[in-house]
Amino acid sequence: MAKKIDEILEFLALDGSLYSVKDISITLNIPQGKCEETMHFLAKYGFVKASGKDFQINPTIGDFLLGTSEESVLQTIISE
Repeated sequence: MAKKIDEILEFLALDGSLYSVKDISITLNIPQGKCEETMHFLAKYGFVKASGKDFQINPTIGDFLLGTSEESVLQTIISE
């Protein structure tokens, strides 16, 4: 499930938009019940923010994820 949490956070970090559990579930191929449970867990610990029934990445977490993605690490290594 840790891989799915990573996928959810990276997906939400891409544009910072609000997404419903249904949209996240369909996009990432996660059963809707498990996705909803995961989203509430992520909201509880501040990784995402809930707005009604929709969720979006916590901007601080999004900046961190985008700044430390594997692609940027690889680009740094290659350019050295």
